[in-house]
Amino acid sequence: MPEIEKWKGRSLNKMYIAIFMDAMFFSLRRDTVQKECTIFAMGIDEYRHYEILGFYINPVENHIAYRNVLIDLHEHGVEKPLLFVADGLPGIEEQIKQLYPRSNFQLCTIHTSRNFL
Repeated sequence: MPEIEKWKGRSLNKMYIAIFMDAMFFSLRRDTVQKECTIFAMGIDEYRHYEILGFYINPVENHIAYRNVLIDLHEHGVEKPLLFVADGLPGIEEQIKQLYPRSNFQLCTIHTSRNFL
């Protein structure tokens, strides 16, 4: 646990070329076993290195959960992400623009393909 806490509390780069955010659902045991959302954020820095920026467990996937991810990234030093790539969850683009108004948003191509079909 100390290593995990150290990793979660580390400083992040100020700039990322792109930050990808998406959620997966896992069965988690607390008092009962229920599926919960885990949001992953992965960044590509200016040297083209991929880095897992964080993962966040939430009961549901919604724009408020993504806002909390964005706030955490900002608090750990992310200041200038150029592009965010995520699914078409309602409200996510607005949440990004509130915290990072100069960043661009792109719908994930996999989600775009699924929606098209």
